[in-house]
Amino acid sequence: MSKIYQAIVICLCALAIWLRFDGVFTKSFAFTYDVGRDMLALQNLAHGHLSLIGFTTGLPGVFYGPWWYWILLPAYLIGQGNPQYIDGFMALSGFLAIIILAILGRKIGGNFLSIALLAIGGVSGQLVSLSSQIWNPNLAPLWLSCMLLALYNLHQKPTKKVSLALFLALGILIGLLFEAEIVFGTLFVCGFFVFVLVYMRQWIKLPWIASLIAGFFMILSPRILFELRHNFLMTRTILSTFGQSAHHSFALSTLWTRAYFLLQEWSNSVGGDIPWVGAIIFGITVLLIGMYWKKYNSLVQFFVAFSGILTVVAWLLLVLFQHDLWSHYVVAYPLLWVFIVAAGIYGLYEYGNKWIACGLLVAVCLINVQPQKIADRLTKPLFQGDISVYRNELAIVDEVYKEAAGKPFKYIVYTPPIMDYPYQYLFQWYGKSQYGYSAGGPQEKLMFVIIEPDTDHPTLRNDWISSHAKDGVVVSEKIFPTHVILQRRIIP
Repeated sequence: MSKIYQAIVICLCALAIWLRFDGVFTKSFAFTYDVGRDMLALQNLAHGHLSLIGFTTGLPGVFYGPWWYWILLPAYLIGQGNPQYIDGFMALSGFLAIIILAILGRKIGGNFLSIALLAIGGVSGQLVSLSSQIWNPNLAPLWLSCMLLALYNLHQKPTKKVSLALFLALGILIGLLFEAEIVFGTLFVCGFFVFVLVYMRQWIKLPWIASLIAGFFMILSPRILFELRHNFLMTRTILSTFGQSAHHSFALSTLWTRAYFLLQEWSNSVGGDIPWVGAIIFGITVLLIGMYWKKYNSLVQFFVAFSGILTVVAWLLLVLFQHDLWSHYVVAYPLLWVFIVAAGIYGLYEYGNKWIACGLLVAVCLINVQPQKIADRLTKPLFQGDISVYRNELAIVDEVYKEAAGKPFKYIVYTPPIMDYPYQYLFQWYGKSQYGYSAGGPQEKLMFVIIEPDTDHPTLRNDWISSHAKDGVVVSEKIFPTHVILQRRIIP
């Protein structure tokens, strides 16, 4: 390993770490309704309350599995409930996904492909974003990178005994990907089996498929038990969701709208969040892969085909999906797209002009990292953000305890999501760990009223304020930079 390669890898790793961990240290990560809910679930799990299922997803009748909470539990226990440790774990998972991808690149294409994957993946806006949010789907890139490494080992034609273990591991990883987000998981699992049928039919052997299925159902076993108890509620929901196309007239425009959705996600991942730039990078990548396809070694061809087939299958299945589309439906695909772009540049480097390839790699990285934004983050004050930013919510809780001055109190909250899970958790965990006591019950005479802004439904907010106008006497009021109103009231 040359010293130049080592120096480049160290610099790229440092940049990738900073981009992912900066929000952890500055407490600038999102602490939303979902995160507060999950922290309360982890709190219950830490106290021995086990569950076979998680909370509901965006699709009615579809729930997250329990693995998300079980996987986060060690970080929760180490951090003694501190959400920063959970967000740090998410940042670490995103960084490890890129490291594993770079290791894979070095195995199949040498130093340049490894650097290209580390460079593009390290600064990819979408992958950085996924690494900085506490959310179940955002672990998918880590599981996918591990899966790619398992596929590499299977491609090396190991012994029968090792193959069985690898197919079992592959099934477990596919199960974890399915658990990460059920719509994404459905697209991914279908794409994987299409890839096997088209490209790797030699893998269709009973012992291997049995091992893969065993691993898959090992992860899905808690969900299966839930389904058996509830008349296959989620299965019926998913089948009806994808089957609704039978009741809709097919239009060619749907193919385009789904393709444009994927182009936007591609651009967010490797095109600097600019669709026309992403389209240019896509065109150049397809051209380069087409030019050098026959010169690639079998491993590069294998992973490019894998990435391409899964993307095409996702596109076609999304045509059948009659609901709104969200980024988390393709949550781990950015990792595959990073590989496709890196493979195109790698072909130019190995079989074309090395200097042009290096220039193209630098250009793609600069487009994605956007140096001006980096300079702003280093030179300008910390951005304020809205109420969903963790440090902003802590500021409100700190102010409550400051004004309470050690006295017991209760609180009520107006928040657009209705359920005040973030405040519930912060008053329970942060209040007790930082100030020695949590919020009290209905009998307390000191009350704090927290009123969050609601630009989408201002009438609901005004009605709520009116309905609580007679709840005690307002003795002080403070408006935060996030436009949150905090009132201290005394109940007569």
